[in-house]
Amino acid sequence: MNPRAKAPARRSGAAARLARDALDWSTAGLERRAQGRCGAPTGAEARHRSRGHDIGCAAIGMPRHELVRMIGRADAAGAAGLITDALDEAIGELARRGSAWSILDAHEVIGEALERRITPAPALARSGDATGARTSEPTNSEKPRPSRVMTAAPRARHG
Repeated sequence: MNPRAKAPARRSGAAARLARDALDWSTAGLERRAQGRCGAPTGAEARHRSRGHDIGCAAIGMPRHELVRMIGRADAAGAAGLITDALDEAIGELARRGSAWSILDAHEVIGEALERRITPAPALARSGDATGARTSEPTNSEKPRPSRVMTAAPRARHG
């Protein structure tokens, strides 16, 4: 059997799973943001300290550049650009809202921006299920760790 013939089967649904991963990673960030914190994935703390907080920290509780890096590393379908565009749209919208930020609204904004481009896989599509989908949880090297306490109102840059 031609090994290339198997590639589409492995990649089937990969964009939807990546969108689900991005939504899950963003949701974890939103929970930290609701507590006035942000976090960088494990192993990325030094990069986060050197770059400082960015618009992603204020909008979704996670540095935008780290979320983009995680999406790029997990991309098996060439969908990272679409997903990053969706998150940039959502982050921009949340930043424009300023102090009117709420976790429910933020989750809705992110979900809608993603769904306009790629429908995320159902939340139950985890490793070990019948489809063999990869886990939506960050790997140990990507699990976010809390960072410095943030002010309540999102700003484009904060330090």
